[in-house]
This record gives sequence, C-alpha cells and structure tokens, in this order.
Amino acid sequence: MGVKAQVGFLPERLLFDRWMSGMRFLRYHHALANLPAESRAADCAAVLEKVGLDAHAGRKSLKTYSRGMLQRIGLAQALLNKPRFLFLDEPASGVDPAGVLLFRRLLAEARAGGTTIVLNSHQLDQVERICDRVAFLRDGKVQAIEVLHAGAEAKRHLRVRFGAFDDLTSEALSRLAAGAMAELVHPLNPAREAVFAVSDDTAATRLLAALLQGGMPVVEARSEEGRLERLFLEGQQAVGS
Repeated sequence: MGVKAQVGFLPERLLFDRWMSGMRFLRYHHALANLPAESRAADCAAVLEKVGLDAHAGRKSLKTYSRGMLQRIGLAQALLNKPRFLFLDEPASGVDPAGVLLFRRLLAEARAGGTTIVLNSHQLDQVERICDRVAFLRDGKVQAIEVLHAGAEAKRHLRVRFGAFDDLTSEALSRLAAGAMAELVHPLNPAREAVFAVSDDTAATRLLAALLQGGMPVVEARSEEGRLERLFLEGQQAVGS
C-alpha cells in the first residue's frame, strides 16, 4: 500500500472547492482515495454523520458552510480512508464547544484503532488531552520533546478551595504546607482559595493529606496550569534569559 493511501490530512486553511455540496466533496475524495465505488454512498453518509453533520448539510454547498461546519467536513474527508497516519493543523479552529468535544472523542477513537495522530496546535489544553508526546518548535527548530504520560515528576501550582471554617487562615495553611514540604504562594482570597507550590504528584498528595489531617475543609484541588502551559512558559523564560 502506498504512503498516500495511509494518510489523512486536515489543513488549517480550508481551500475546498466551494461550489461542491458536502456529500459531493466527500464522494470526490472517496474516489481519489481509490476506495470501493460500491460502498461510496454508504461510506460518505457514515462519516458525515460521524462528524455531526446531517443529510441536509450534506446537500448544501460548501460556500454556505460556517467555519465550524467546514472543519467538520474537512475532518470527515481526512477520516474517509481510515488512515494509519492522521495529520491535523489546528483542527478545532472555529469549532464550537460541542464540536471540540466531538473532535476529541473521534481522535481518541482513531488512536485506539491504531492511527498515529500528528497534531499541530497552539491550543495547549487540547494538545495535552489528545497527545502522548509533544515537540516544542521555535523558528523551525525543535526546542524540547516531552512525554506527557511518563511519570509524575512535574513541579506545579495547586489551587485548593476550602469550605467555611472559623480557623481557616493563611497562617495556618502556610504552617501545614511547610510541614508537608510544600509552599503557600498565594494566600486565601475572598473565594476561600489558596495556591500552593508542589514538586510532583507525591508532594501534592502529601500536601492534601496534611491539610485534611490538620482539619482544613478541602472542597476541591486542581492544577493552576496545564503541564504544557507550564513547560511552554518555562521555555519562553529560558529563551529570554
């Protein structure tokens, strides 16, 4: 099998033939991929439904499509041949929140089916949810490569929200954090939230245990920033220094 037959591609700039209808566009790419003619109508209808477009949308011309609809039809053609390699350039650009969730699910399904996904995006939170490995590029050169799910040795800030409690003070939180080898970096705000610096997952667990054992009414704890956002900011600071 040739390389092109194993590849799906969604560009950032969608320069499609706007006079075509959505279904005709898919049928055209189905034929270009040398997929079986006898299954063309069924295959195109199935992938159209998969990306959240109905038969009525399939009959409309692409020039009437919104940006989000164009992204959906573009992803549909990229998935037509069940590619082994899927290249995506800002796939969620212009897509509404429901579409973002749909794209994330479709990409997870493709990855589970053995597809290797190469994603280019500035939306770091989406990259972090989809990718296993990330390469940071600057001026066309790779600055760093990170394996996102390889261990928990990651310094970060932990935002903790507390319930109402008479003895809840920044001084008490600072003392408990120091005993757990963490640091209170932002004291309590009016929403009863405080931010702590921890060195890794083990330190985060140790901090939360210390807070609970100290009688603090922990309601919620979450990372102040995503891992990719933190790594990006650290890289920017390193370049600027």
